[in-house]
Amino acid sequence: MGSVPCCRSVCETDPGHKVTMGGGASKNSKRVSNRTDVNGEKTLSMPFANTKEHVSAMLQSLSSFQRNNEFCDLKLQVVDKETRQQKTCFVHKCILAACSGYCKEKLEADKQPGESGTKEVILSGTSNQITKDNQLILSIEFPIPGRIVDLVIKYLYTADLDLKVKDIPDVLEAAVRLKIPSLKKHCVWGLHNGYIIDFFRPILQLSEELELTDIREFVLRRTIEKFDDFVDSIIFVQLTEKEIQILVDNRRGCVSDGVVIPEVEMFNGILKWEKHNHKEREEYARQLLRHLHYHKIPKTTLSGYVITHELVSGDKQLMTSIEEVLGADKKKILQRLRQRTLSQGHEDGNELNGDIMSSNGSGDGPVFPTQPCLLVCGGRLFDQMSAQVLQLSGNSWHEVSRIPTVLSHHGATVIDNSLYIAGGEDTTISGCHSIPNLWKYDPHPRHEWTMQPDMNHSRSYFHLDSLNDYLFAFGGKSGKIVRSSVEKFNVAAKKWEFVASLKTPRHSHAGCAHKNMLYVNGGIVGKHSSVDMLRLDAIANHWTTMSPMRCARSRHSMTPVRDRIYVIGGEDDSLGVTRSSSIAIECYTPEYDQWHSVALKIPVQSDGEFGCTELDGHIFVAGGCKSQLAEHRAEVSSYDPEEDRWEVKPKLPRRLRGSTCVVLNMIA
Repeated sequence: MGSVPCCRSVCETDPGHKVTMGGGASKNSKRVSNRTDVNGEKTLSMPFANTKEHVSAMLQSLSSFQRNNEFCDLKLQVVDKETRQQKTCFVHKCILAACSGYCKEKLEADKQPGESGTKEVILSGTSNQITKDNQLILSIEFPIPGRIVDLVIKYLYTADLDLKVKDIPDVLEAAVRLKIPSLKKHCVWGLHNGYIIDFFRPILQLSEELELTDIREFVLRRTIEKFDDFVDSIIFVQLTEKEIQILVDNRRGCVSDGVVIPEVEMFNGILKWEKHNHKEREEYARQLLRHLHYHKIPKTTLSGYVITHELVSGDKQLMTSIEEVLGADKKKILQRLRQRTLSQGHEDGNELNGDIMSSNGSGDGPVFPTQPCLLVCGGRLFDQMSAQVLQLSGNSWHEVSRIPTVLSHHGATVIDNSLYIAGGEDTTISGCHSIPNLWKYDPHPRHEWTMQPDMNHSRSYFHLDSLNDYLFAFGGKSGKIVRSSVEKFNVAAKKWEFVASLKTPRHSHAGCAHKNMLYVNGGIVGKHSSVDMLRLDAIANHWTTMSPMRCARSRHSMTPVRDRIYVIGGEDDSLGVTRSSSIAIECYTPEYDQWHSVALKIPVQSDGEFGCTELDGHIFVAGGCKSQLAEHRAEVSSYDPEEDRWEVKPKLPRRLRGSTCVVLNMIA
C-alpha cells in the first residue's frame, strides 16, 4: 500500500505525531487525510483495508475463550426443555449484554445501587483467568432445549447459524424470549422459506403466547394454502379444540382475501378430526359444523353428501339451517334420508316394510332380468364437471343416477355388482381439489348411494381397482403432492389400510386386475412419462418390476381381455413437452412377460383421459381429450382385439374427459 511508507516516515521524523487507522472509510479508498487537533498535534487518518479480518479475528478469539472457559465472568444456567435437567454454560457477560436484551435487563437488575457493573479481580501468580468464585450466575427463567442453547451461544460469538428446518420454532422462541433481534430475523426468514405443516401447532402457540401477530398471520395463511395436505397429516387430527376453532374462524379470508378454506373442505376436515376421537369430540364437532356457511355448498352436495352424515342428520339445529338452504328441495331430501335409513336397517337384519322388488332374488318380490350395461361416470368439460352416471341403451345414452358430487379424474370399480367411486377432483369446493371420499352405488332396487369410509389420503389422477372383495387405490396426486402410497379397502369390514407402496411416486398412470394380480404401468414420474410395468401380488404384499412398455405414456388406459392386457392411447410428457404416444396400442402377455405393438394409430379422436373398460370381449373407449386438453371429445368407440376392428358407437350427450367406464348388470 503506497501510503504506508509515507505514514512510517512521518512517525519517524516527528515522534509527536499520531497515526489513526480507521475502519470507517471505504475498503478501496486510498486517500490519506491530515488534520490538526485542538492541542496543535498533527494527526494522520488512514483507512484500514482489513477491518473484516480484525473483527473476524476478534470473534474467533472470543469464541475460543468461551469454549475453553477463559476469561468467562458469567455462568449461564437454563433448564433443558427436553430433558428437564439444568444446563450450565460459561460465557462473557459483555457479549450476552450486547446481544441479548433479556440478559442485559437481568444483569442490570442484579446490580446493587451505586455498583458500576465491574468487579475487582485479584490476579495471583502468572494466571490471568478469573476464578470461578468471581463468576456471576444468570438463571434463565424459561426452559430452552439444550441443543438450541448451544446453537444460540455459537451464533452470538460467531454470527454463524447452522439452522435445521425442524429447529426453527425452538430457535425462534429462544430469539424472541431472549430478545435477540438479529436471530429472530434469521428465523423469520427461515420460516418463510422452509415452512412445513409440522410448524403449525408450535408456531401458533408461540405467536399466541408472545403476541407475534405477523407470525401468527403468516402461519395461518400458509396452512390454509396447504389445507388439503394438512388434513392428510397426523398433525391435523392432533389439533386441540382451540386450534381447530382458529382454522374454522379464519377459513373465509380473514388472514388474506385470496386464501380461503372452501366450506366442503372444512366440513370434511371437521369430520376427520372428530372421527379420531369420537367420544370426546362429537359435541364440539357439531358446534364447529354450525359455523359453516351451507349456502356456499351446492345443493347436490348438500343433499347427496352433507346430510348423509350422522353428525348432521342427528342435529336439529344443523338440519334446520340446511333445510332453509335447500328450500323447495326439502321434501325430496327428507325422502332420500328416509330411504337411506331403511337401507341401513336392512343391512342390520331388520325387515323392510312393503314389497321390495329384487333383481337378484334377495327379496320377496319378483326377480327382474338384468343384462351387463356400459356406464360412464363423472368427467369434466373444461371447468364444468359432471355428476351424471350415463348408461348406453341401444343407440342412445341416458342418465340412470347422479354421483353425490361432481367429479373428474376419480377411480371407479365394481364388486358384487355394486359400483365404488373414490377420490378425484371436486369443484363443489373453491377451485379443483383432490378428495378422499368413497361412495357405493347399488343399482337395485332404488339406485341408492351410500357414503363409505374415506381413504387415508386425498387422491386424483390415480387408479382404483378391485380384487377378491378388496379395493385398491394406487398413487395419484393431491395438490402438488405426488403419492407412492397404496391403500386397500376391506369391503366387509369397511376399513382402509396401507399396503406395499409403489417404488416411485406417480400420477396419471393406468392399471388393471388380471388373474389374482394387480398391474400398474406408465404415468408421470418426476417430470417424465414412464415405461414402467409393475405387478403387485396382493397376498404376498410384494411388487415386481416386469418388462417395460415399448414407449412411455401417461393419461392412457389399460384393460384386460382374456389372457392379454391392452394399453391404449396416452401422451408422452417430457419436461413439459407433450406429444401423442408413438404406439397407439400395445399388448402385454402376462404369462410370458412380453409386449408387442398392435397399432401405431387408431381411429379414436382422443389421445388420452378417456373412460375405458371391457364388455363381451370388446374394449370401449369414451370421451377424452386431444392436443394437450385443448379439444374435448364426446365420441365413443369399441375395439375387437380378435378381429382388430373398430366400431363407432353413439356419442355421449356432452364432451367429457377424466370420466370412468364400468360395466354393471342393470335391469333390462
